[in-house]
Amino acid sequence: MTSPKFSVITVSFNQGEFIRDTIESVLAQNYPNFEHLIIDAGSTDNTLSILGEYPHLKWTSEPDRGQSHGLNKGFERATGDVIAWINSDDWYAPGTFAEVAKHIVDRPIVMGGCQVTDRVGNAIEDVPNIERSWFDTIKYWVFHSVPAQPGIFFRRSVFNDLGLSPESALDEGLNFTMDFDFWLRVQEKYPLGPRIPRLFAYMRNYETSKTGGGMASAYREMSRVYRRHSARRVPSEQIFSFVVPVTSESDPIEQIISEVSKQTISQTEIVFVPASNDRAVTKSVRERVLAMEGQVPDTTLRIAKPDSTSPGGRLEAINRGVQATRSQFAAVMKPDSRLKEDFVASCLKRFAQDNVGALVVNLTDKERHLLFSEQQGQILFNPGGPFNVTPTDCEFVVRKIAWLDCEGFSTQAQLGLSESYCFKRLLVLLTHKAWRISLVDSASQQRTDKDAHSSVQALRLYENSAIVDEISHDVRNNEFSVLRAKNGFAIVLSDETWAAARQIVDSMPTSWRRIAEEKTEGELRALVQKSPHFSPAYALLSEVLAGQGRLNEAGAQSQAWGEVYNQERQSPLFGA
Repeated sequence: MTSPKFSVITVSFNQGEFIRDTIESVLAQNYPNFEHLIIDAGSTDNTLSILGEYPHLKWTSEPDRGQSHGLNKGFERATGDVIAWINSDDWYAPGTFAEVAKHIVDRPIVMGGCQVTDRVGNAIEDVPNIERSWFDTIKYWVFHSVPAQPGIFFRRSVFNDLGLSPESALDEGLNFTMDFDFWLRVQEKYPLGPRIPRLFAYMRNYETSKTGGGMASAYREMSRVYRRHSARRVPSEQIFSFVVPVTSESDPIEQIISEVSKQTISQTEIVFVPASNDRAVTKSVRERVLAMEGQVPDTTLRIAKPDSTSPGGRLEAINRGVQATRSQFAAVMKPDSRLKEDFVASCLKRFAQDNVGALVVNLTDKERHLLFSEQQGQILFNPGGPFNVTPTDCEFVVRKIAWLDCEGFSTQAQLGLSESYCFKRLLVLLTHKAWRISLVDSASQQRTDKDAHSSVQALRLYENSAIVDEISHDVRNNEFSVLRAKNGFAIVLSDETWAAARQIVDSMPTSWRRIAEEKTEGELRALVQKSPHFSPAYALLSEVLAGQGRLNEAGAQSQAWGEVYNQERQSPLFGA
């Protein structure tokens, strides 16, 4: 079998102290089919004399426009099947090329580990180059989110597959993060991997290296790349979006239009989503929106089409509405919401921090106390807070990239019709995936503390258990989540907690979602007989009976619910 040809590209400028190690590490591969291109930017130290000692090198030395320009020149001149790109102060581990050659025959990318060293080669840390999603890579504030580039090899055909010309594959306007930008582009088509569990390369980090003297400039550039690729994934026509589920013909949609039109920042849109399969609701929304369009020229009014295959409801409407927005940020609001005039401006100010994934608005005093705390003058989100609340009629603002990372509201699970569960899951999952949650106090009317009705309240233990089960499974089975957890960027719960959550989830009747939708007395009575330790069935049956005016029977079921519910409250999963 013919060995694929490797093109090793190294850019250099006054790296005579290290470049011999780089060259020798390539020769030490003892690989039969390679070329090593050195693109030097006009070094004035001993680099050129070292290069002259190695007749196999293909090298030039001339001024260029920076590292990205030098690499692009190397890409253009490369003739190999596999591109290997390594800096002039880094070096390869023995046997790397042979290992890569075994795996890259039928794959576009192969990735192995890197070791960060000091100036003289002493180990500082290992970077395992775990396989990751596009969403994992773009969160540059997470340790090792951007893969260690010397450990990655890719086929030259990747340039064509991405529609890139080799001579301009890297953005020459980027000084630190050309690899960050490139790997995000690659991940639009290919996963980063497979990962080979062995060391491929060594990377020096020292005081005079490009990033060794401090990362402030690099982080500013990372933010530019992050915003660029967020815009590629979420094309934007507007600065800000509002998503308004409409449940009935009487919903005051004119009020929210008026509130949004008063904002100090224009270029906003309102996406109305009929939260019902009732055609009369859709028709009413369409007619009223058309009547208002000419009165608010700075606000775009749109209607997201109902999904005839879904059962409808507010949760499905929120999912459809956020998906339909044409901006980076979406505020989920009720038709009768009242907003301060600086609401959009306040939200955008908080989203200026790239790692903020969502803002919570219009909290009750109790919810605010449980979800947020003040530490050293900062308002910080409490990751355990959502487990202690049962929110309804939720309003929030979300960065759409973060929403997509969490796959929106989970409406397919047994608990999918519970707005409390979906909102709590979103908050916990955002935190688990290393997004920050902040608070915005721009809603002019605050909700008042009130107890959720019993059938909503009764689901709390099962909601918490389902969320614990989901994140615990992720942090133990997703390699990059394991890495995030190791560095403090994920929620980690004990095996005992996970086992308890799993047991509670498994005890939940599989028919619950359908029965909760249909609210049939006979099926609810059968359910309380079959699953006497499942309190939500008693609570919903009580509400159904009360709605029929059968108050004595409703009271008896309510009492039964209270007894079972009090037992459920003893579980540590009832809170956090």
